[in-house]
Amino acid sequence: MRALFAGLLAIAVSVGRADGQSGTISYASSVWLDVEMPGELAEVPAVLEAWGSAPFLLHFTPSRSLMVRETWNRGRGVAPARFRATGTTLNALGRALEAWYAFTPSALGQAYVGEDGSSAVKVLDVGRTRFRIAEGVVPVAWTITEQHGEHLGYRVTRAVGEAADHQVEAWFAPDIPVSFGPALYGGLPGMILALSVNEGVTTYMATEVVLGAVEDDLIRVPEDGEAISSEEYRSYLDSAVPQIISSFRDMTRWYPEVECLVGWRGALVQCKRVRGDRSR
Repeated sequence: MRALFAGLLAIAVSVGRADGQSGTISYASSVWLDVEMPGELAEVPAVLEAWGSAPFLLHFTPSRSLMVRETWNRGRGVAPARFRATGTTLNALGRALEAWYAFTPSALGQAYVGEDGSSAVKVLDVGRTRFRIAEGVVPVAWTITEQHGEHLGYRVTRAVGEAADHQVEAWFAPDIPVSFGPALYGGLPGMILALSVNEGVTTYMATEVVLGAVEDDLIRVPEDGEAISSEEYRSYLDSAVPQIISSFRDMTRWYPEVECLVGWRGALVQCKRVRGDRSR
């Protein structure tokens, strides 16, 4: 279990107060993989976690919001994981990838909430494929607690809730009186500045708050990506990882030695034939 805050501390100075109803919030995100890996794959979870973290900007007005992923260096500072492809290691890799794709914040390209939460659209990137899904905000049955703290100079209150298939913890700021938050979460009497899904499997943490007018054309309904339903997207993910693992398994039938790398030169996973003798 991972607590969202070990202690509530400001990590940047908030800029401007205005009326608290419009502005831009910067978020850092992270993913935590609680998966068991054989010895050769011991470094894989750390690499996937590094590649799953991404920075975001959330632009908002009293009635609309748009969260966009910023450009960043994937997995910076983390060496790639390297292992020999076998039936055992590929099965373990498949489990890790399924967990990663299910929760990674870095797959989220954009998240739009329309007038007063009446509509929502999110853009998701899986490999080189981009999808656009029109759906509602995440429905959460919130319970507001008596726990309070401070983050970025704002008084925040803890709320816990349950969605259809996961648990959520949030710290929201009543002094920013809009019902928005990161990744289509909201519905609280204040902006969510910190969010944890399933006890820290995924987290979003505000790093800077800038309040003030937002340009009229900055918050738009996303139009990028192939339009599909949530059910179609889940079906795609259910088949995508097995297909990837199957292609790597085929390589082990063709060649005596196949090596896989996770987090190498812009590719999440790649496997290749090893030519000749190679010391490991």
